[in-house]
Amino acid sequence: MADADAGPSKPPVSKTPKATYTYGNKELDAPAYAEALKSAKARGSASWWSFFTVILTEGVVKLKCTICGEVLGAKNPSATAPNHLMKHSKAAEVLGRQVWHVRTVCWVLLCRQLGLDSWTLGSGTKDVGKAYAETV
Repeated sequence: MADADAGPSKPPVSKTPKATYTYGNKELDAPAYAEALKSAKARGSASWWSFFTVILTEGVVKLKCTICGEVLGAKNPSATAPNHLMKHSKAAEVLGRQVWHVRTVCWVLLCRQLGLDSWTLGSGTKDVGKAYAETV
């Protein structure tokens, strides 16, 4: 028999808290925040937006990098996105040095094979011996 004095029953408590976000001094739920970020991206309010997609997964807003596919938090996208892009920038800088190195080695080998002491490009004349020393 049920107890008549037990009072009203409480609704079940959700196990996952709903994510709330602050945008433009307003508290937004996840779907509204995702739409606000998509709108900011469409306006082109920051150059880094071209490298990210806004996704809503299980009630949480995320940014997905279009370069590497990494999924990042979107609580503070103006800090998260540029910091992530810096990783790509540093990787590109290292890759650029590697490409420069390979290109220089190819020029040195070609010049040596042709018996040349230097080569001239738009940026000036390169001495084969000095260029070789820089690559070793």
